Amino acid sequence: MRSEIRYSSDLEGNRKENELKEQKISEIEASEKFFRKKESGKSESFSSKELPSQKVAEIFHTNTKKAMILEFGQNMTKEQIERLKSNKTLEKVYVITSADYVEKFPNVDFNVAGHCDTKDNIYVKDISAEIVKHVSVHETMHLCADREITKAEDGTYKIISGLRETLDYADGTCIDKNCGINEGATESYTLRKLYGWNEVKAAESIAAYSEARMWFERIEELVGSERMSAAYFGKDKEGLMQEF
Repeated sequence: MRSEIRYSSDLEGNRKENELKEQKISEIEASEKFFRKKESGKSESFSSKELPSQKVAEIFHTNTKKAMILEFGQNMTKEQIERLKSNKTLEKVYVITSADYVEKFPNVDFNVAGHCDTKDNIYVKDISAEIVKHVSVHETMHLCADREITKAEDGTYKIISGLRETLDYADGTCIDKNCGINEGATESYTLRKLYGWNEVKAAESIAAYSEARMWFERIEELVGSERMSAAYFGKDKEGLMQEF
């Protein structure tokens, strides 16, 4: 929640206002510096010390959304694209300390560095600048994927997230399908984007889902990248299933 800033005098208010403007300009310049293309076609990296972790996460979150719409928007629904274009998603990006994360989510495995929940909230552990970049892109990738929650007449909830399908029955039974391959897809898309931005340190700051990525890439090679992206970012799951 953002608080309204009040000052004791107009003079002090003007000084503070100018400081805030200068800080904002600095943040914008840092963002533009990162995403400015070199002649080689690679993004120019910026020093993570220039910005706080929360702002770094927001930059990578925003630009991941833009990149996925540009690259895979043809697979997305109109509602999906409008949701991703909205700046309201920034209000649901939270960078918190590892201690606060563990306290807030005691049932999550200790080695988890962040997650995106069913309400589109993204939580990232503030471990290091490079890990914040990596996790922000990975969790935003989940947000860009096909996401849907439906409830059947018998009370069963069906939760779709990319290639993953979870069924929560009224009696408490839960069936989770394709979780591994979905994480493999998410991490593969994440690494491709980070390396594409020349963010090598961020890409290699975490070694995650190695086996799942291997299986995802094998399947993608068999069915084709277009069919795979249509299933992950869009609703064409049947097209993928027909290949098998």
